[in-house]
Amino acid sequence: MTSAVWRIATPSEAGAIHLIRYTTNPKTRTGFWEVKFAANVARDSAVRTALLEAGWRVATIWECTLRKPEQIAAAADRLSTWLLSETETLELGGREILPAT
Repeated sequence: MTSAVWRIATPSEAGAIHLIRYTTNPKTRTGFWEVKFAANVARDSAVRTALLEAGWRVATIWECTLRKPEQIAAAADRLSTWLLSETETLELGGREILPAT
């Protein structure tokens, strides 16, 4: 998703295609999957770099951060705060996003 008004790109990433949290390495065709996962990571990194170099702000939202209603609310709060900031990047994922206690 992109916004030409604010020049923001918000790719939503699925961990299953990047071999991160909540995924496992497939037991069959392991060579194929290792190459596939590495290519996905390289492609996403190149796209992120290109967007930043073109003056876009980039928020990456990992699918695993939106598994539970309280995670969705916390992620929405963090995204809203980021949108109003001048920070170039935001990454939601890699760990559980829970409301502050």
